Amino acid sequence: MIHHLKKNIYRICIAFLKKYNAGKMKPDSVNIFIEKCIFYSKKGYIPDFNKHADFGEFICYRKFYGDYKELAEVADKFKVRKYVKNRIGESYLTKLYDVADRVEDINETRYLRYPDQFAVKPNHASRRVFINKNRDYRLFKRSIDGFLDEFGNSNNEFHYKLIKKKLLIEEYLTPKKGLFREYKIDVFHGKAEVISLSSSVYEGLQNNAYRYRLYDRNWNEFKIQSVDAAPFENRPGQLIEMLKVSEELAKGWDYIRVDLIHVDGELKFGEMTPTECAGRLFSWTREDLKYVYDNYVRL
Repeated sequence: MIHHLKKNIYRICIAFLKKYNAGKMKPDSVNIFIEKCIFYSKKGYIPDFNKHADFGEFICYRKFYGDYKELAEVADKFKVRKYVKNRIGESYLTKLYDVADRVEDINETRYLRYPDQFAVKPNHASRRVFINKNRDYRLFKRSIDGFLDEFGNSNNEFHYKLIKKKLLIEEYLTPKKGLFREYKIDVFHGKAEVISLSSSVYEGLQNNAYRYRLYDRNWNEFKIQSVDAAPFENRPGQLIEMLKVSEELAKGWDYIRVDLIHVDGELKFGEMTPTECAGRLFSWTREDLKYVYDNYVRL
């Protein structure tokens, strides 16, 4: 009964935020109240974002009270390319075939100039990705419909609203052998501490089969793991390079997540995330969130 009630509270809160935040550029007391209701419905406690004492509260403090312009600079998947080029070099960037300001700007003639296979995503949102594997303009247009819609409403992530929306047509990274591996590296105060490894990410998300495993910087299993964690994998040969690259990109931040992609022996930059999971790390216990906060955030 209580579980069912909490589940309904969560659904109502998300539905409310989608409408309430449409067109808004800044949060208010209602946003903070609803976020606290979401926390309670998922974690069973009322958070204190101002006097944050766990990792989730810390991220929420940032998304409500942080410098939105600064957050948007690194969250912008187009602008961050220049940042990456200046910090670690252009070789870590995927090929960028085209940039469009509107979905309707990509007509069939423009589409046919692209390679047979490519990836398309907006620069202002997460989990909006389409992999074009075959020449099919109608499928392409249908699949990217809504990609440039406003993002951040249901998650109370207002910094995404400062990003000038664009569609990025990029190189599709597909391994000739082995698996596509993504490393999400949490960097605290300039030091890479926690690494999440997942394989075949796009397919996993499409099929609701996304799994990962957490490691520390020495490739020991991290104390915190999800219930359905991916199998343990051996230490990657590029670990030292991963640590060096992520720490260089994270300089100046007390916390940021750097995503790197490993394909056929090469490392490529994925994205930078200053508000991981919008602070809603609900698969972790509160003890887990406090452990990360006490050992890595609060220094």
